[in-house]
Amino acid sequence: MMRWVARLAGFGLLALGIGIPVLVSSQSSDSSSNATFEETTISAYVADFDVADNGDLAVTETLAVEFPDSGKHGIFRFWDVVDPSQSHTRLIPGDVSVTRDGLEEPFEVSSESGGRYRVAKIGSADVTVTPGQHVYVLHFTIDGVLTPGQGDQPTQLYWNLIPGGWRQSITAADLTVRLPAPAQRVKCAVGAGDTNSCTASGEGSTTLEIRAGPLPPFTPVTIQTGLDIPTPAPGRSVPWPVRFDSALGSSLPVAVGGWAVAAVAGLVGWLMSRATHERKPPFPLQYAPPEGIGPAQANYILTEEADRQAFVASVLHAAEQGAVTLDRSDDAWSITDARGAAGWAGLDPVTSGVANLLSGPGTSFAATSSDVEAGQRLKDEIDRFTKSVQDWANSRGLVSSSWLARLGAILVLVSAVATGWIVLKNPFGARALALIPGLFAIQMPGHPRVDKW
Repeated sequence: MMRWVARLAGFGLLALGIGIPVLVSSQSSDSSSNATFEETTISAYVADFDVADNGDLAVTETLAVEFPDSGKHGIFRFWDVVDPSQSHTRLIPGDVSVTRDGLEEPFEVSSESGGRYRVAKIGSADVTVTPGQHVYVLHFTIDGVLTPGQGDQPTQLYWNLIPGGWRQSITAADLTVRLPAPAQRVKCAVGAGDTNSCTASGEGSTTLEIRAGPLPPFTPVTIQTGLDIPTPAPGRSVPWPVRFDSALGSSLPVAVGGWAVAAVAGLVGWLMSRATHERKPPFPLQYAPPEGIGPAQANYILTEEADRQAFVASVLHAAEQGAVTLDRSDDAWSITDARGAAGWAGLDPVTSGVANLLSGPGTSFAATSSDVEAGQRLKDEIDRFTKSVQDWANSRGLVSSSWLARLGAILVLVSAVATGWIVLKNPFGARALALIPGLFAIQMPGHPRVDKW
């Protein structure tokens, strides 16, 4: 019963660890809500966008960034992975590379707002960028940027050429878009629909030139144009909204594969747990130990424990068999050897060990709450008694160590640590992957010894 209670508690904790971040992240999905302005300025924002006929996009951004006198380590680049018109599509940047002044620049990519935004932290914490102008070149790709069109145009490109995540102002932007088909009804806008602050040329051709600026921080530049080609399949699509990405990830094959591996891990844990369970005794329910077995021995076979209660039971068993007599006066108990060796002869070897408290026929041992010496002797005798019970079970081969259970105990500990790491750090962008070590740990509590009675 306790095993199932522990499993249910484990399932509950695992579900909370995976689900609570989803609830928290759904409360805020705006990456700029708590963002601060950067002291740097992008004096020139030049970008080339190559759209293939299968809808894949390759981008090169060349940024001239002015750094102030105060020490800075680099810049941040934000990508919104959600297309508002296609809520189940994920626009994940790939093949990201960065250079600064012609040399490769280190960067780290992370997620924000429950997976809604990908953020590249460009630069090194150990290197301060010198004041003045520095040129950053970013390359990346995004699959499936073409979406169903409007009106008589079957396909459209509706894209933030400059995302709204830039935290610094942009003096001037020069953007080139190369399309797989001639552009129809080209529109460009700055911010929330300002069509007067940008210009777009090239309608009717496969190359568009867009110019805008100056732009304040967090201001996107958006283009919309129709294309007379069939709409390609989206690059990456999942059946859940973005708020569940922190738990389920942004890839359906990865999610399904993770669940399958988690199911296998849980099954393996359950099978290992079954292999280390004690088998049911071959004898039916009895209300006394089998013949020749004392209470401490029977208790150890059942619970694998030898404690003070087992020692007291052995003393009472010896008294019941006439080997000793028990007397009580006030707060003292005395044990008296009633028959000597003849009295102990018919008892099991563990119960016979109680005779160590006595010195022969007619001798007594008394214990009171105030007798420190007698209490210490009684404690030593209980320790010896506990070891004798264990030695008896091992010598008879009734209880044996299980290497499988010991291995399982180690694996449970490792799995529990891995589960906590995945839930807290989410290194793979899908906390549901914690189910893999978590289900194994829950299904495999482990037991270091196996009864062979």
